[in-house]
Amino acid sequence: MLKKILLVMPKYASFYPMMTQALDSMGIQHSLFDNRKSNLAEKFIFLLSKISPQLKIFKLNLMNSRLLKKVIEYKPNLVLVIKGENLTTPTIKKVKNAVPIVNWFPDFLQDHKNVEKQIKFYSFFLHADRYEVKKYRKMGYKNFYLLAWAGMKIKSIPKKRDYDVVFVGTYNKKREEKFAPLKNLNFKIWGDVRWKKSILANNYMGKWVSSNEVIELLKKSKIVINLHQNKSYLNTMANLRVYEATSCKALLISDWWADLPKFYRIGKEIIVYRSKDDLVQKVRFYLKNELLRAKIANAGYLKTFKEHTYGNRFRELEHILHSK
Repeated sequence: MLKKILLVMPKYASFYPMMTQALDSMGIQHSLFDNRKSNLAEKFIFLLSKISPQLKIFKLNLMNSRLLKKVIEYKPNLVLVIKGENLTTPTIKKVKNAVPIVNWFPDFLQDHKNVEKQIKFYSFFLHADRYEVKKYRKMGYKNFYLLAWAGMKIKSIPKKRDYDVVFVGTYNKKREEKFAPLKNLNFKIWGDVRWKKSILANNYMGKWVSSNEVIELLKKSKIVINLHQNKSYLNTMANLRVYEATSCKALLISDWWADLPKFYRIGKEIIVYRSKDDLVQKVRFYLKNELLRAKIANAGYLKTFKEHTYGNRFRELEHILHSK
């Protein structure tokens, strides 16, 4: 049974407030070790490392030593790592000798070869993509399990929606081309500065937003557009935005991926599009049909509230921990 968890992740991560809300509601103690935040000594060494690159390794080892000290002092019954790209193999092994250590990995491992080499050293390694889980289990990683992302329980949602159509995310050419037909539909984009040089520059709101700001934004939005960045057509994963948008009772209009109908009823709880023409047609339709839009958005909200919160996922995690 989960009683006391040490979370190893950046405090700015979008997962952090949602996870801590769930842990609080479940009565599970938790503490954060921010593996992206350096202390003063590490910051100083980082500056010196520009002169002597070997000092980067020294800085990395200092951070890992702080993590080991935190584990000893806090005495959790689980260490939950999100990504953990700067954890060393000796650190993972030492933690595992004392307490189960789990990595719930948010990205694709082909971009993080150092973490891929460490899979076997974790007690469990979790991923939200069914194809990735199948692939790595075939490779012999029996500690590799499926655990989807989730949303949060939000009860105070404003009735007034300030934004018609929004997208929150990084720029890439595929997104620019896909979203171009939306430019005259009161479409607003929050993301990185590359949007400034795109054909949607006039739709760009001029800044990136924090994880807390994202939730506040989505709560004020009628329609949220989603376009996954999965690596292959074989991937299945529903990304975090699916759960965030439905948590906020916005109508989600997403590109299609295999896991979406496993979690939501298409056309009843969320909407999917198959092309940019399909996307613009559906945006126009649901902007005009307010009652139907609100009905589907509310159904998606109820599904997330009941089945896809981090509370649900932590209960699934408990089953995984007891599977050995």
